[in-house]
Order: sequence, then structure tokens, then C-alpha cells
Amino acid sequence: MRTAYLLVATLVLAQLAGIQRAFYTDNYLLSRVLAGLKRGDSFTESLEDVLEAALVYTGAERAVLALADETAERLYIWQMLSAQSPRAAHVSLDERPRAERAALFFDAPAAALVWSAARGRDGSLRVRALGADGTAQPRDVEPEPHLALIDRYGATGYVGVSVRLPQWDVRLYVCNAIRVTDGDLRFLQRFGMHLGPALHSQYFVSRLRTRIGAVERARLARELHDGLIQSLLGLEMEIQAVRQTHGTTEPRMEETLERVQHNLHRTVLDTRDLMAELRPHPVSRAGLLPEVSGLVERFRNDTGIDARFSTDLETLDCAPRTCLEVSRIVREALINVRKHSGANQVMVHFGRREGRWTLSIDDNGRGFNFAGRRAQAELEAAGLGPVTIQERVQAIGGSLTVQSNPGSGARLEISWPSPPGLAS
Repeated sequence: MRTAYLLVATLVLAQLAGIQRAFYTDNYLLSRVLAGLKRGDSFTESLEDVLEAALVYTGAERAVLALADETAERLYIWQMLSAQSPRAAHVSLDERPRAERAALFFDAPAAALVWSAARGRDGSLRVRALGADGTAQPRDVEPEPHLALIDRYGATGYVGVSVRLPQWDVRLYVCNAIRVTDGDLRFLQRFGMHLGPALHSQYFVSRLRTRIGAVERARLARELHDGLIQSLLGLEMEIQAVRQTHGTTEPRMEETLERVQHNLHRTVLDTRDLMAELRPHPVSRAGLLPEVSGLVERFRNDTGIDARFSTDLETLDCAPRTCLEVSRIVREALINVRKHSGANQVMVHFGRREGRWTLSIDDNGRGFNFAGRRAQAELEAAGLGPVTIQERVQAIGGSLTVQSNPGSGARLEISWPSPPGLAS
């Protein structure tokens, strides 16, 4: 009898020790992520910590954080894959049209703040949901949005956490999670309740820093325009006056002054390019095509290069962040043409093919230091091609291909996803 008591006591103590270890492990994970938020990491770094913690805790394959900003009327989606995934990478950000909000912010089961949903072998939906007090909630739900989310991310099931904050609606989804007991769901509920407000505060601090930086960059751009550029333009005009007065009588002086004036003009254009980078202005969906058309026209007027813009699109429906990046890609490509290619012709074209927006930039200059056609992965592996453009293409979830003909020119082909349902 005493042996039986000892055995039972040992089992109870072992179970209590396991519960205590799990409690300390869970709290350590939560406190570690909160410490990162307090440390003042960037908002993206903090999101990476949050999604990584969710993946590690649940053993899931994918973590998705969707944020609907009610004030800005924008929808953001951050994703991270498990470290075991062959496609694992840092957090990826995608800004989606507001029309997709319903696909991610459908009604949660009953009054649940955390729930799990999985597709059964018969195709039906199985749901377990917990309310704010940690108790089980009714499971009667409309299955379609849950099954659609499962299909969207190629999963068999997911765990969802809902967090409501001032101006924000937040959903955390972890797909194909291994840990989905009621205890795990309660921890994820605490996870969301603590980290949601902390992320919310850090976002606005980060946004304030960004605005302060933008104000400082705008001030610097104004000083460049009012000071340096005006001085350079004044010098250029003085040199032109000297050329007109003495150039015909002194050919050697004419040649020297022409070279100096040319270099001054290039410096003015470089400074204007720097100003544009320091003070980028937002580009809307409706404004992208006119923006690029204006860029090409100004480039033609400033450089004398025969630059042309064409498109068979009436409008180009992209998120504002994507529109800004695309305009920067075009600007960077034109700068490269002016500085490095020696081209006298360049063509910029927008289109749509096979469900993707397309941008092509052709010039008749020197080309790159390779011959043939290279995809983005090949360019990165060999350290070839325009690095800055490659980074911007990655930022919009796009792909880049470069066709180079040394001595005859080059062609950049860029594509990125377009919203589903548009006619090709």
C-alpha cells in the first residue's frame, strides 16, 4: 500500500513539475518578446520576434499577422514561415486592397478571442473556441470563410487570435500548428492580449520617428535646392556667357568650358536625384501611370536622351506602397541609363500578362557585363545587375529578369502580382 501511495505521489509531483516547467517556459517566451518591444527595436524586427515566437510555441508551419488600420483604411499582411521550411525567410509584408478585408477578418466563433479550426477527413470544419474568460464557446460557425482561409495558405487547419485595439483590428493566424490544446489556446490568448497593445504603442513611436526623419530630410532637400543647386545653375549660366563671349576666338578655352559646363549639368541632375530620394511623395493607385509618364518626360528634357513612355493600361491597381516602390524603380533605372549606359534611346512600358503587372525598360546603351538573359536568382548569386532595383523588386513581391547585349543595350523586365478577377 505504501508503495502505491509513493507511486501516485511521484506521478502527481512529476505532473506538477511538468506544469510548472511549461508555465515558466511560456512566461519566459512572452517576457522575452515583450523585452524586445521595450528595447526599442524597429517595428519590423518586433513583428519578426512575435511571429517567430508564435511559430516556435505552436510548432506551426506559417504565421500570418493581418492588420486593418481603420484610420488609414489600409490592410497589411505580414508572414513568416517556419525555420524548417525550405522557403523560410524574414518577415514579408504585403499591403492588400481593402476589398480583401472580409477574407481575413470574418466573424470569430461566438464571443471567442482564440480558436482553432481544421478540415476533417470528410471535408467538414471542426472548431474549438475559447472566450475571454478561457471557457469553451459554442461551435456553430459559418464554415466557408474558415475553409477559405485554410485553402488560402495551403493548410489543413489553423489557430486564430483576435485582438481589437484603438484604430486597429488585428488577427494572428498560425497554420498547421502542432500544439492546439485548450491550454495552448489560453496561452495564445494571453500572448495576443499582452503583445497587441505593446506593438500598437511601438508602431506609433516608430511612425513618429519616421515623420521626424521625413521632416529633417525635407529640410535638407530644401537647403540643397535653395543653396547648392541654385549656385550650380548660376555657375553654369556664367560659363555659358563666357563661352558665348570668348569661345569663338579661343577654341581651346571653348573645349575646356564645354567640358566643365557638362560636368556641372551632371552634378545638378545628380543633386536633383538625391533630392527626390530625400523627399519622396506618395503615389496613389490612380497616380502611378501619370507619375511615371512625368518622370520619363522630365528625364528627356533634362538629358536630351530620347526617352518614351507607353502603356496599354487605363489604370494600374496597386497598393500605395507598391506604387511608390514602382516609381522609384523607374527613377533608379533612368538614373542608371543616364550615368552608366551611354544610351541615346530608352523606352518604359507598363502592361499586364497572366495575372501580373509588367514593367519593361529598354535602352540601346552598353548593356551589362554579361550576355544573355538572367533571372533574379541568377543575378543575385553572381552579383550581377542593378542591386538597388533588385531590392525594390523584392520589396513588392515581384520578379526581375535582365536581358543584356553588351554594346547594344539592355532590357529590364519586372512583374508583380495584380489583384485577382481583373480581365487580362
